Amino acid sequence: MWPFKTDTSPASVATIDATDAFERARKGAKLIDVRSDREWQAGRAKGSRHVTPDKIAADATGLRRDDEVLVICASGARSARAARQLARTGFTNVSNVAGGLHAWQRAGLPVKR
Repeated sequence: MWPFKTDTSPASVATIDATDAFERARKGAKLIDVRSDREWQAGRAKGSRHVTPDKIAADATGLRRDDEVLVICASGARSARAARQLARTGFTNVSNVAGGLHAWQRAGLPVKR
């Protein structure tokens, strides 16, 4: 038996690459980093905002449901889960950044330390 809870998230969460995320964030999309505090302090995508997964689950993001939200983590796995959580709670324009901060850095996009 599978040991984890089955993911029943909607299929409407898009996946975008880091360059597209950077361009969308420049145009006003909200870039949300869901990594740990330690990871966030070590370096983050410039312009991102830190919201830990427990705050996303508690709906404490301060975001509007109709905001364009781009979710990023280190590799894309945690952000995919967080993006699905946002979609389940009524956010209508959520995307996961494929490859996370690793892809962001490989693309040569700005990182704040």
